[in-house]
Amino acid sequence: MRFMPIVPVSCVELLDDWDDLFLLPDMMLNSHYNWYVRSRHWDTVIIENGYYELGESLSVRYLEKIADTIVGDTCIVVGPETSSGEETVLKSVMVLGAKYPVLTILKGDVRRLWTLHQKALRYVGLVSKPTPYEGDQEPWYVDRVKYVKYIKGMEPDVYIHAFGCDSLSELMELKRAGADSCDSSFVCSRAIARESLDTWHTKRVDLWAQYSEEEKEQMREYLREVKRRL
Repeated sequence: MRFMPIVPVSCVELLDDWDDLFLLPDMMLNSHYNWYVRSRHWDTVIIENGYYELGESLSVRYLEKIADTIVGDTCIVVGPETSSGEETVLKSVMVLGAKYPVLTILKGDVRRLWTLHQKALRYVGLVSKPTPYEGDQEPWYVDRVKYVKYIKGMEPDVYIHAFGCDSLSELMELKRAGADSCDSSFVCSRAIARESLDTWHTKRVDLWAQYSEEEKEQMREYLREVKRRL
């Protein structure tokens, strides 16, 4: 599985040892981050639609313009997204003439949406449940792991990206289930908090802040540990 760590813009060199990139479009407004991303070769790049960070989806055409500036073996753009799972799928599969593969987000009733639209879906993304339900008897990410197994069991060649994860345990479960890639800032968040990689729900690292050399080295060590475990 490809893990795509999200790091603060001021620490983008932490990605030197990683060949795959999950790109948040607003980060490209930072000149140093922009230069770094465009200056090297990547294996797989997924360009996020901005919905989570900006509150609304950027157009596929806009994301394609970003992809045009990146040197990568595979560039994937995330399709349109709304609060409705059904509308999100319909808007995504209706994108015509795209230059790059369009990844469709499945959220809400995942099995129903997959059953209805699976013939049109070759790249799909599964979002993370934001918080555990009170009284959960098993890890809260189990449902998403089950969805990965369900889809891969029916269509092994479908590319599945897991949007975000909250711990190393979750990342390993997604890998075992057959997810193709996953992005997250959890590694840097745990490093700054000096907590275990399996600590849950640490405050997200500030992606726009400046960090000391000691903090950068701490993040680098945590990232190395994740790479070793994968």
